[in-house]
Amino acid sequence: MSNDGNNDRTYRRRNARKRRETAEMLLGVGGAAPFPEKGAAVALRVLGRGTELALDFSRAQELCIGRDPTAADLCLNDPSISRSHALVSPLPGSALLVKDCGSVNGVFQRFHARGRDFFRTDELITHVGHEFLLGSVWLMPLDHEHRQLASELAPFFRRDGAAAIDTALAAASWFDVLVLKTNDTEAARSFARILHERTARRRYDFTEPSRYPDSDAAIDEVCTKAGCGTVFVDLTRDAHVPPRFARNLFDRHYHLWPVIASPTGSLAALGDAVWNRLPAQHITVVELAPQLRLVS
Repeated sequence: MSNDGNNDRTYRRRNARKRRETAEMLLGVGGAAPFPEKGAAVALRVLGRGTELALDFSRAQELCIGRDPTAADLCLNDPSISRSHALVSPLPGSALLVKDCGSVNGVFQRFHARGRDFFRTDELITHVGHEFLLGSVWLMPLDHEHRQLASELAPFFRRDGAAAIDTALAAASWFDVLVLKTNDTEAARSFARILHERTARRRYDFTEPSRYPDSDAAIDEVCTKAGCGTVFVDLTRDAHVPPRFARNLFDRHYHLWPVIASPTGSLAALGDAVWNRLPAQHITVVELAPQLRLVS
């Protein structure tokens, strides 16, 4: 007996799913994440140092990065960097093309954007919020918004907090679940609002639940209204979060960005709902410095 009829029905079902997931896909709650491309790269952040190399392509469409200020447009003072190490040029959107100039210590990129392993290459294409390696120096392209964000986040960290700022910037680029290790609710809330206003999330609501709903209907109402926006969860004030609310907080249906204040930097208060919904590498923890306050 022929299976042609069954195969034909299977083919039609598969193609119907593809049409619904592409041409007919909705944006926002219940659909695809509605976030636009990042802006053009305007600087390279030198990770771990808190410094930046400004990218000005108005005079030349190709800039040289190197150790020698007489040979390079962008000077990077590091023994692993050659006199003329690499050329960087703009591509459409937030992309940059980086080419090795025959350097001693090379140009490297990650196998996967969020992976730890990397390999040497003659040239690579990178984007705002991604990282690449010249010699032993990691760089991250920034657009105007992320460059401004870096300066606004600096007061929340100690003077040696460049690495923490780098971590927060990466989390903001990828909208990782961000855990703020602090006992200071006010500082954490201010930090979360700055992140919200300096990213694509500002097009949607900033939500801080005054109390956590416990019925399915109430939870769905809160998460739908907050959909695609930032949700600030304060575990310094209330360490108990209903499991059903926690599950929806990390449900891709709502496209929420959780920013969570936790005295210990742990999400244990949210229970197993977190770990069942989210890979561990998508959770970023940064520790905020104690904030000085004026005493009247």
